[in-house]
Amino acid sequence: MAKIIIYIAQSLNGKIAEENGSIDWLNQFETEDYGYNQFLSTIKVVLMGNKTYHQVLTFGNEFPYKSKEVYVFSRNKAVTKDYNVSFISENIACFVENLKKSSNSNIWLVGGAEIITILVENEMVDELRIFTMPIILRSGINLNSIDCNKKLKLIDTKTYNNGVLESNYEIIY
Repeated sequence: MAKIIIYIAQSLNGKIAEENGSIDWLNQFETEDYGYNQFLSTIKVVLMGNKTYHQVLTFGNEFPYKSKEVYVFSRNKAVTKDYNVSFISENIACFVENLKKSSNSNIWLVGGAEIITILVENEMVDELRIFTMPIILRSGINLNSIDCNKKLKLIDTKTYNNGVLESNYEIIY
């Protein structure tokens, strides 16, 4: 069975984006790869919410996950597919449970916070790879909106010369 992995950056105070969804504050940390390319090579399926998808489209570059099977969760039942992704409007937990059983590679849960919360609360996320950036944001969208108790097992940590801390955890259910 596939593992669902959250690979995400956050500010020191737990913000994954500014209030408007912008992640421009991450640009100053682009001097490192943070194992991203190696991680991405192990992923065949990408999951994200509709807000995250539209944020990715604003980056101005080619869609970064063209070689992946990408599913975007949306409440809009009229939209089912575009040139980059398939839109899913059915029950998130049911869809992901079936996907996880049928996939033979790891699945990246990109975000956003609502989708992360739903899947952690439904005990579907296996690992967290959190990159804590040495910055405090005044306001924004919290990663830590999960409203349940979950025990984590530390797998590994790594520090980077620019002050970024990578923490890898397995979620114990």
